[in-house]
Amino acid sequence: MMNVNTADKMYQSAVGSRSNYNQQCTEAAEIASPRDRLFQESQTEGTKLRIRQFDTLTEHIHDRATNKFVQMTSPKHKRYSGFASTKLSSDENKVEDQRALDDIEETIFDARYRPKGGFSDARNNSVRSFLGYGNGVMFIDKGPDRETPITYRYCHLANTHFIVDGLDNIIGVFFSRKMGSHQIVKEFGEDKVPLKILELSKRETITSQVESREKSVVVHMVLENEDYNPAKKGIKHMKYISRHFVCGARGEKNNYLREGGYRVMPYAISRDAHMPHETYGRGTLLKILPEIKMRNGLRKIYIEAGHKAGRSTLLFKDDSSINMKQVRPGKGIIGGLDANGQPNIVPLNQGINMPILGEMMEELKQIVKQAFNADTSISNMNEERERITATEILTRSQEEATSLSYHAAIDEDQMQSSIVEREIDILDNDWGMLPRILDEVEEGAEQTTSSMKYKVYFKSNMTFAQKSDDVLAANRLLEAAQAVAPFDPTVVHTFKTVEYMKIVQEGNGVPAAMMATLKEYEAAVKKDQEREMQSQLMQNAGGLASGAQTILEGSPDAGAL
Repeated sequence: MMNVNTADKMYQSAVGSRSNYNQQCTEAAEIASPRDRLFQESQTEGTKLRIRQFDTLTEHIHDRATNKFVQMTSPKHKRYSGFASTKLSSDENKVEDQRALDDIEETIFDARYRPKGGFSDARNNSVRSFLGYGNGVMFIDKGPDRETPITYRYCHLANTHFIVDGLDNIIGVFFSRKMGSHQIVKEFGEDKVPLKILELSKRETITSQVESREKSVVVHMVLENEDYNPAKKGIKHMKYISRHFVCGARGEKNNYLREGGYRVMPYAISRDAHMPHETYGRGTLLKILPEIKMRNGLRKIYIEAGHKAGRSTLLFKDDSSINMKQVRPGKGIIGGLDANGQPNIVPLNQGINMPILGEMMEELKQIVKQAFNADTSISNMNEERERITATEILTRSQEEATSLSYHAAIDEDQMQSSIVEREIDILDNDWGMLPRILDEVEEGAEQTTSSMKYKVYFKSNMTFAQKSDDVLAANRLLEAAQAVAPFDPTVVHTFKTVEYMKIVQEGNGVPAAMMATLKEYEAAVKKDQEREMQSQLMQNAGGLASGAQTILEGSPDAGAL
């Protein structure tokens, strides 16, 4: 079993190996996102963060890009992920299975957006970190009760370090927090806390503990378990081990603060593209760091130039004939003109070219917008037209989906899939809130239910925008069939309406509960046919009865022959 000293050394090594990366992140944060300036320094509450920032454009675009990405991939009021049955069975059974999986989906989303769960905040911040710095981290934990079964916490990249294997898969995570002695004792108990922290906690009053700046770094380590055995129960045989310890603690009680384990990795992580043999992704802020620094420098010059142009330096004659106190608004200046009427006071021409500065800043602005895919939105197009066609809106929506597809695919494959996997684990194994159709399976095998196989799929606005081509093609085919039908009615037989409805359902994310099964569809069609046949029989029967009554009563023309 790994002891505390070994775990501490692993953590210190992970921190030390990231110094170059932290330097770049700090450089980007200082001018593009000062609230993230935590990578190389410790900040106290209320510290001024925007000392080097003269241009806030990149920060605003970063925030808007984050909001758009979240809305496109995980809108709060929509079910943007679900389960699909992959079992080979009849259409009737598939629809029934899908309805059961939809119930599970509903349970998961209900737990995800409980008021005290914190998902929305954790999701927004993790996406922001992913887009800006190339790595987004969210911690998914068991909640305190069934009212809040799952809690979500954003983990800032400055406090999070990864361990990867030879195939670049994340097999371990270190997450650190700075905590006071009172906080450590309250969370982990006196019997596990190092003596130095315990003594400090006893000496201080609660007020002094709150005000004290002396903090200890508490590290949470999650690592793949070498003794993992799914056939055995217990923490020692879980897939991941969990350990809490105080960084750099030495003393009599040099042990773990808490030991545990996880069946599923509790940290959901998304990583942007990175160089070979590197662990951390390089986000957009790092990719366009030269442009960000240049625009920030130009903005500083632009501000200085504006000040100088608005309040220029004045040139006077060296004869002390003019008092500087007279050079104020609304005051007359005696001696301001010479005998020839020429001014004795002139502004200094400093050769400032404001238009060129503005053009350079606008060019860099477009580069930043393109980097964050903020140049395709209608709100950013600066259209002079009052109205834009629906086709143009759809085309731009598709262009947005294409430009965001790379990051969206990473987000779905790495973060959202991990979130769903962890949520199922908590709701099913810890709380028993899911129907008993989800069973654990061996590593690498497809997840199954007691009667079906299933897979996770995504149905966000992003997915629908990418699938809109299929819906548009189907609609065009239907319109063409309607145009030809008056000339050749047989064309309707080339069009399968049932398949058309399936394409529309999948392309728009219609719940399976709204769709009839094939058996229900055929039964409804048969019932309509029988109803139509009965109606015709009643009409024919009415005609025969009328004719018979006429014969029996005698027709006015009966003797005409």
